[in-house]
Amino acid sequence: MATEIELKLDIDAEFIDILQNHPLLTGIRPSINQLENIYYDTADQQLRSQKMALRTRFDGQSWQQTLKTAGQTINGLHLRDEWETPIDDGQLQLDLLVAAGANTRTINWLSELDLKPAFNTRFERQCWLLTGGNLGADLVELVLDQGEVIAKNQSSPICEIELELKQGDVETLQKVQRQLQAAITLTPSNISKAARGYQLRQEIER
Repeated sequence: MATEIELKLDIDAEFIDILQNHPLLTGIRPSINQLENIYYDTADQQLRSQKMALRTRFDGQSWQQTLKTAGQTINGLHLRDEWETPIDDGQLQLDLLVAAGANTRTINWLSELDLKPAFNTRFERQCWLLTGGNLGADLVELVLDQGEVIAKNQSSPICEIELELKQGDVETLQKVQRQLQAAITLTPSNISKAARGYQLRQEIER
């Protein structure tokens, strides 16, 4: 099990050039990936009711599956448990999550559900690893996601930054946030991509 600690920040497209040229990112070549994600739930959204998210992801070369459980979200700071494993193709292989440390009872419960694709997300991810300078030995992954969430042939945009703590103290995330916000308007977001997908489905089904 890993505890995911990240800050989610909405960014307007007009500020992306400023972000990419921010002094924090000087000299760092970002990795760029096109990510396709499928989120699963039951028809009556039992995973949503438990504040869980289950997805598969294709990065152009390989598949992986991820289970995230309920956590805390305060002013854009997200803390939650997650388990992630590679899979051979786009099909869920829930037993592998047990080997990764997920609770056996939870996986058995998921295995008994009639899980179906609920919605998709599709976005380009640029990723920078930040360390050194006033961050010291701490390591922060800064990602910029631009794309869309898709449900029942309808879509809504995704344009957000995630600051994920890879090593160090939570205060480091807030330090990076402050440095970015000195040049860019960023809005803390308590809404995950899964929550965006459920919101879109709800709007469509009204």
